[in-house]
Amino acid sequence: MGIIQGFVFGFIIIFNKKLYNTTNLFLAFTSFSLSISNLQHWFIDSKLYLQFPFLNFIRIPTEFLIIPMFYLFVNQYLEIKISNKKIILLTIPFLLDFTLKILLYTSNPFKNAFLHSNTKILGTSFYEEIFCFLFSIFLIIKSFLLVKKYEKRKENSENVKAKTRWLTNILKTGITTCMIWLGGIIFFSYYNSNNETTIFYPLWICITVIIYWLSYTGLFQSNIFHERKEIRKNTIKEINTNSTKTKTDNLFENFEDFVSQNFFNPNLSLEFVAENINTNSSYLSQVINSQEINSQEIKFNDYVNKLRVEQAKKMIQNIEYSNYTISAIGLEAGFNSNASFYRAFKKHTGLSPKEFKK
Repeated sequence: MGIIQGFVFGFIIIFNKKLYNTTNLFLAFTSFSLSISNLQHWFIDSKLYLQFPFLNFIRIPTEFLIIPMFYLFVNQYLEIKISNKKIILLTIPFLLDFTLKILLYTSNPFKNAFLHSNTKILGTSFYEEIFCFLFSIFLIIKSFLLVKKYEKRKENSENVKAKTRWLTNILKTGITTCMIWLGGIIFFSYYNSNNETTIFYPLWICITVIIYWLSYTGLFQSNIFHERKEIRKNTIKEINTNSTKTKTDNLFENFEDFVSQNFFNPNLSLEFVAENINTNSSYLSQVINSQEINSQEIKFNDYVNKLRVEQAKKMIQNIEYSNYTISAIGLEAGFNSNASFYRAFKKHTGLSPKEFKK
């Protein structure tokens, strides 16, 4: 089922115009690589290669593509420029290994030596597996570093920052899967005299879980990110057009002016606002609390969230945003999660965003 899911997911991305873009394409290639790897292992585990000997000779070393394709997806998702040179370098191990396999399988002496070798693991050599393992770990660590570097970047009003927690989690899962893989390699090579493939079941199940995870989380996060960028272009224009640029000596008016232009920043804090309007947070807090709207005392978080909710309501009602998901609208209104968006929206309107849209 995991194999079928991986192929279906990949083809949906390729043939669906709304989903097709470079970022999602690398996600599809990752899914294809995972599915082909498990499919070839299934041939061995189910003993199909005994009925169809040609399956022995068409093995594609997709293990050399799984992490490189995901690494390229991470680059593209984080809007890091990918050069053709980088793509070529990442695919060289796969091309070399595939070429070597073809040469071995078409040369009878080498083919026989390989097929009867004691170091063969599910159609690959021990040294090939170890090299692929090290190559994968190297790229996972590189991906971690890219994510951490991206997280340290400062967000400004023109740029949208992609969500990275899910990437960190899936990379941790990737390292765990690689450790299971290494354990399987060592056990199969030195302690498995009967060539039982059951020791690889945990690895294949982990790959299946990753296929499902990538299919839904990866695509969802990627699309949300692209939608947010499109929404940001429009909201920046609206906010810049509607906001007043004149400076005033009144501190609360300065506060209102600054917050009205920056409420869509999910990291907006009292300290950040105070620093940008040249005062300290304690004094600003006193000034805010001394104000009243409709005979109610103003609290910083409620004030900011109310602006965000009003912005979200405008976007939900605007036909130009009808093709965007409510999640993307909530995040672009300034909320840092769906939960905080739904909670604040319900508090200020008495309805959930979906109920309001209906």
